[in-house]
Amino acid sequence: MLENRGAVVYNWEGTINILEKTRVKKDIIRQEQLVSELNKKGKLTIHQVTELLRVSESTARRIIIELEERKLLLRCFGGIQSLPTAGVEYSFDVNKNQMEEEKMTIGQRAAGLVQDFDSIFLSAGSTVKQMACAIQKRLIDNDLKDITVITNSMAVLEILSNYCNIMIVGGVYRKKSQDVVGSLAEKNMNSMRFHKAFIGTVSVDVKEGLMTLDMEINSIMEVAISRAREVYVLADSSKFDKTAFTRYAMAEEVTAVITDSGLEPERVQRYTDIGASVIIADL
Repeated sequence: MLENRGAVVYNWEGTINILEKTRVKKDIIRQEQLVSELNKKGKLTIHQVTELLRVSESTARRIIIELEERKLLLRCFGGIQSLPTAGVEYSFDVNKNQMEEEKMTIGQRAAGLVQDFDSIFLSAGSTVKQMACAIQKRLIDNDLKDITVITNSMAVLEILSNYCNIMIVGGVYRKKSQDVVGSLAEKNMNSMRFHKAFIGTVSVDVKEGLMTLDMEINSIMEVAISRAREVYVLADSSKFDKTAFTRYAMAEEVTAVITDSGLEPERVQRYTDIGASVIIADL
């Protein structure tokens, strides 16, 4: 719209367009800066994002949402983490201290499902590690006996090796994620049968299902599911309604997803509506 003020003609629409283009250009620069820093550090808190970009928290969250929609990062509890492409392993250390109390509660609830003489598969991951600690306590207290654990997690091996029969699947060891993957691991697992499989996940979504960050761990999850009579997915509430890189199953295809009470009843209903079973582990 043109506005005539004496001898000066103001083009307000043109001014607005210039301002919008300037904002978009700034956003692009900020997005590139954020992704670059995130790829270096692996994880950033919201406060670190606002400091890095020198923006308000609301602006930071808007930029984060835009980048997540473009599959360039993953929102997590309290901040964001990088979203690797296929073949890039996630960091066990990055995840192990997030939602620690909730993970302990989920682990204890899952450990209660293990029975005498069970053969179980335990995947890698911080929540499954908490389950292994809870199983260890049950074994020490003579509340559980004669179980066999098969795992691709070095952390689980360390926790349970002195308390029960345990087998580590062969394969390629990845130090960063403290797990074993690859064709040899999958071949060995395919020769076994488990009463129950307990596996971790990066995200849970109604439409996209259960997802991980890399193809190698995705393959391990698929084999574990195919070789188990019952499958339980351990996921704290911060992982719901998000997506990651690659899907290994739909939520309704496993026996149950075990989570914490931070998942509100209305969100639980969304999953039960599609046929998924959700077990709430109370704090």
